[in-house]
Amino acid sequence: DSACASSLTAIDLACQYLHQGQADTVISGGIEGNLGLETYIPFSHLGVLAKKNCFPFDKHTDGIFQGEGAALFVLKRLEDAVRDSLPILGVIENITASSNGSKASLFSPSFEKQKDIYQEMNQKLSHSPVHYIEGHGTGTPVGDSAELKALAEIFQNQKAPIYLGSVKSLIGHTKGAAGAAGLLKCLL
Repeated sequence: DSACASSLTAIDLACQYLHQGQADTVISGGIEGNLGLETYIPFSHLGVLAKKNCFPFDKHTDGIFQGEGAALFVLKRLEDAVRDSLPILGVIENITASSNGSKASLFSPSFEKQKDIYQEMNQKLSHSPVHYIEGHGTGTPVGDSAELKALAEIFQNQKAPIYLGSVKSLIGHTKGAAGAAGLLKCLL
């Protein structure tokens, strides 16, 4: 259980199975289909639900919107997909995901853990500069601030602009499916 990164954890495991030869094709991703009252009550008690605006990474945001959805991917090794003349929508070179460690609550992530995960991601990249990051960006001022601060510190020396987005501004926070939804947004 890696919280909001659960679907990325599943995709990461699927990629490992492919690279280790344990599978030739894997279907992986995430599904969230629970917008019942039992999900609104705890988020309401925590004070993280948006009253009006969910604008991740924007000063006008006031919390999260919840969402439902599914994003599933058929994954193969690149050389197998090329050999089989399959359409290739994207290539996963690396996955870096984390539940980021919390301070006071799930919605108050640790700046230090955010910084660590972005540093790990930056070190794994085979090319530079970075042009786009699909962030976690829930729309909570505390969480988004920690993520922006960590990104700014890690990429402060990059000259080229980095565009930053969060699928949660479009479809809400799909919790365990959020990482897969973000990956789908990147592909689209």
